[in-house]
Amino acid sequence: MKGIAEKTGGDSLTANEPGAAFEEAMRRIRTRYSLYYALPEAKPGATRAIRVELAPAAAQRFPKSRVRARSGYVVPYPVKPAPVSR
Repeated sequence: MKGIAEKTGGDSLTANEPGAAFEEAMRRIRTRYSLYYALPEAKPGATRAIRVELAPAAAQRFPKSRVRARSGYVVPYPVKPAPVSR
């Protein structure tokens, strides 16, 4: 499970104490944010690699920070609109 989480930019938590694990999960959720961007044009179905990292100044300011991000994505196929019923 941990390997899947790391490859997809997710997070995993293993703990023997459910209460402490819940508190840690909530702490992690409160200290994260999402980054979105417009996908550059590419052939649908193509695999694209991405890399997310802190700027050097941010890494120095927040030395304990950790970036969790997926390593790539598959370019989506266009979505066909649903037929309109009359």
